[in-house]
Amino acid sequence: MSVLNGAIQYIKELSAVSEMRMSPMAQGGRMFMAHPVSAASGVPAGFMPPTGLGGGTFGQTIAYKSAFREAPQPLTISSLDGVVLDMNSSFRKVLDYSKGDTPPAMVSSITYPEDLQELYRAISHILAGTKDAIEVELRFITKTRQIKRLAMSISLLLDSTFKANQLLFCVLDDVTAKAVA
Repeated sequence: MSVLNGAIQYIKELSAVSEMRMSPMAQGGRMFMAHPVSAASGVPAGFMPPTGLGGGTFGQTIAYKSAFREAPQPLTISSLDGVVLDMNSSFRKVLDYSKGDTPPAMVSSITYPEDLQELYRAISHILAGTKDAIEVELRFITKTRQIKRLAMSISLLLDSTFKANQLLFCVLDDVTAKAVA
C-alpha cells in the first residue's frame, strides 16, 4: 500500500474524530463554533483521539503519522469548524508547547483576536472554491502569551471521495522579527 493510501487512511480517522466533535450548529455550516471545553484540560468535552488505525494499513498509517508529527515544517490539521485535530511537533515548538502539553482545542483560541476576521475571510475563499489554498500573515498567541506573526498557507484536505473535510495550516515563515523592524 502506498504512502498516499496511508495518508488517506489517516485523514479518514481524523474525519471521524472531527464528525464526533462537531456541534449541531457547526454541522449546519457554521465555522469555528465554540465547543464546550473541560476547564481542567482545555480539551473539548467528548474529545476522543483516533484509536483504530485500520487493518492492513496499520504500518502505512503509523509511518504517515510519524512523518507528519516529526516534519520540520510546522503543520496543523483542523476540522472545517476550527477544531484542532492534530498538530505536529514543529508547530508546537513555534507556539512554545512542549511534547507533553495539551495543544489548543480551537484554531481561534490561538489566533490573535484582531486577526480572526482575516482568518475567516481566507477560509471562506477556500470553502467557496475561489482558491485551492491561500497564503496569509496572521498573529498567533503562544503558550507563554507572546505574539508571533506567521506567514502561512491554508488549504483544504480532501477525503477519498474528494469531499473537503479538513484544513491544513502550514507555517511558511515566522515573520515576527520582520514585522517589528
